[in-house]
Amino acid sequence: MRALLCFLLLAAGDPVGDAMRAYKEGRFADAVKLFLAAEAEFGDAAPAELLHDLALAALRADDLPLAESSAEKAVVRGGPRFAPQRDFILGNVAFKRCLKAEVLAGRVESGPIALEAAILHAETAADSWRRAAISRADWPEARRNVERAVLKLEVLEKEREERRKKQSRKPRNQPAKPPTPERQRDPSQRGSKVDQDRLIRAQLKELSYAQVRRLLDKLTEKEQEKAKLRKKEQASKRVAGERDW
Repeated sequence: MRALLCFLLLAAGDPVGDAMRAYKEGRFADAVKLFLAAEAEFGDAAPAELLHDLALAALRADDLPLAESSAEKAVVRGGPRFAPQRDFILGNVAFKRCLKAEVLAGRVESGPIALEAAILHAETAADSWRRAAISRADWPEARRNVERAVLKLEVLEKEREERRKKQSRKPRNQPAKPPTPERQRDPSQRGSKVDQDRLIRAQLKELSYAQVRRLLDKLTEKEQEKAKLRKKEQASKRVAGERDW
């Protein structure tokens, strides 16, 4: 069915053929643009196969929101038979977010929220891949991915436990360090001090999955901005050094 669909589209000069070639050549961003153009041309009649291929291309292009929405649309358009493929893609999306959050959690200045987000995404990936795995008699890729997510979850939970132990071993009677300017509290605020880690975990539980994702995206943007700034500073130092010679 899918091969026949592509043949008909190719015969009509539709961008799907170019999109398929771009995908096979590893030009995933180009494939996404071409698949989107094809979807726009079809409108509400866009076939589920096209939406599924768009989700795969978006996943490889690291456009995770588009991969999610296209996979969901494929199920709406094509029915339950596309649900296993959707779950498999959603598992990949969640695991990618887990890895990104894990990188942020490893930063010295990172608080506990990035690690909690990584754990949340790992759990989501495991659940999604598990649903995909049980949908067929044998889907080895899905089963291996479930194991991969479970192992990652164990690593992250161990890291969280180690951090909690380190926090509990800190002397309680030690004078508090003066807050840095960016962390100073409004002097007009009153009330008892709440444990920061516990507060953040409670807030994270209250957030929806989409809110956690947006928060993590903001953290990623800040890290990217810092990296760009460091590169500019390094470049200016190199230029200054060359002029001194």
